[in-house]
Amino acid sequence: MRKGAFLIEMMTIMAIMIIVAMIMVKPMRNVTRNIPHQQFDYRANSVINSMLDDLRKDVETSKGLMRYQGNNAAGADMLLIDSPDGVISYSFDDGRVTRLRDRQEGMELSDAQRTWNIPGGKFDWKLRNHGGKAVAVEISTGINRRTQSGVKTNLKNSHVLFVGVNTLETQL
Repeated sequence: MRKGAFLIEMMTIMAIMIIVAMIMVKPMRNVTRNIPHQQFDYRANSVINSMLDDLRKDVETSKGLMRYQGNNAAGADMLLIDSPDGVISYSFDDGRVTRLRDRQEGMELSDAQRTWNIPGGKFDWKLRNHGGKAVAVEISTGINRRTQSGVKTNLKNSHVLFVGVNTLETQL
């Protein structure tokens, strides 16, 4: 056996391991950052789906839709829904959706207002018209996430909700 061969082999192996470790730093950093962010995004998406379920029920049992154009002091535009229980309004801000319902006699305050806080939530909506009448609302949702390269929108979805689909069901 020659002298010092084991030392040279060990130094070569260590050099190779350092190079491999340097190559793996960025992918491992991405994995360790993305897993908590993905869990956060999926939790936020479940809150968005809960809000969309309530919105779908309100739109499908409604008689009509209208857009209330807000000003700078009042905030964002609101979606007004003419339901059998009164007027329901939805206000979509980035990170928050607020549902307000006409308060009627005997109704709790918590039933009149509901707020979904969705950090990073992104909402774009518009009314779809047919023959001059609003027949559907289209809403696009997503979750904004800041990355090293800028803002990225994850879990993008688009939904079209039609007016009066379940009005016959509620009359039965």
